[in-house]
Amino acid sequence: NLLVALGLLTIGFAGYYLYSQRSTLTVDGQDNEVLLATMRQNTDVFIMRSQELSKIDIDTSFFETTNFRSLKAYTGAVKDREKGRPDPFAEVGGESFITTEETE
Repeated sequence: NLLVALGLLTIGFAGYYLYSQRSTLTVDGQDNEVLLATMRQNTDVFIMRSQELSKIDIDTSFFETTNFRSLKAYTGAVKDREKGRPDPFAEVGGESFITTEETE
């Protein structure tokens, strides 16, 4: 009985809190009516696109044919290569591409 009473009391407080916060609901300074209109419009677009996508019927029987199942991959294993130079800012081939000397 105690748990039921605590549950009802919690639901009562939550309901009062949500009811009192309902009048102050704004998002980015928008009015409630503008916000609801935007939400309805977005919902309508979502429903329309969902209906269009549900009309699409994809025939996947191609993947079950013997021609498709007989395809083989003729790739080989990739060989490990050196990951790069230990110092990427070091001179290449002993020559300096960037000189710090001023030319006259």
